[in-house]
Amino acid sequence: MKIQAAVTHAQGQDFTIEEMTLSAPRSNEVRVKVVAKFGAGVMMK
Repeated sequence: MKIQAAVTHAQGQDFTIEEMTLSAPRSNEVRVKVVAKFGAGVMMK
């Protein structure tokens, strides 16, 4: 499954949006789809 993820490669660097491949969940994992977000954003710096 192709996804878009916010990624940073080192502490203090800006985040970039990158396309990644998400593997299928393992037998002890579940996949959760976030469909909405409410509230203020989070500072990541």
